[in-house]
Amino acid sequence: PRDVSLFVAVGPEAARYVWERIRSERAIRVYCMVLNPEKVINEKERGCGVPLNIPVEAQMKMISGGFPTLRRLGLLYDPEHNAGFLSKAEATAPLLNLTVVPLTVQSKKEIPSTLERQWNHMDALWLIPDRTVISESIVTYLVKEAFLRKLPVIGYNRFFYDAGAAMAFVFDYRELGRQCAQKILKIFSGEACRDAPPPV
Repeated sequence: PRDVSLFVAVGPEAARYVWERIRSERAIRVYCMVLNPEKVINEKERGCGVPLNIPVEAQMKMISGGFPTLRRLGLLYDPEHNAGFLSKAEATAPLLNLTVVPLTVQSKKEIPSTLERQWNHMDALWLIPDRTVISESIVTYLVKEAFLRKLPVIGYNRFFYDAGAAMAFVFDYRELGRQCAQKILKIFSGEACRDAPPPV
């Protein structure tokens, strides 16, 4: 549509549709509630919005604040999907007097043996969005195994909390919607199009 000056996409499928199907050089495109928008939207054409990505530094500050005596933070991840996340975590850790213990796996089968070697080298287990690592059954298993060793688990949504994690980053979706609407109003009033961290 030629007379539309701004498109808002809620969720990854909507974002993919708006960026791939709607061609309008003058229209601004905004996304909301999209995890890893750089994997959904072509970087060169990327607009702005409120992604479902909590900055690594912000997560680590909250973890450190919630567990003041914690020093060694085990991070379970597949390097194919989250090598960049690990790099940011390792760069931030010294600022908070923490050490990140990389728990590298490339398949679900490797999780038990990797953890067996590392349980004694960490004070908490940090689980992040990673399609190799995460499923409901694996989360339940990991929380149980950590509990038996008196180690807290840190997750990233309400399921982790309900499964017994000691801490979980839970999005406030009502506030997320409000934040997206405020961003749109600010863009209409002339503010630059930039991403905003989601409310947690």
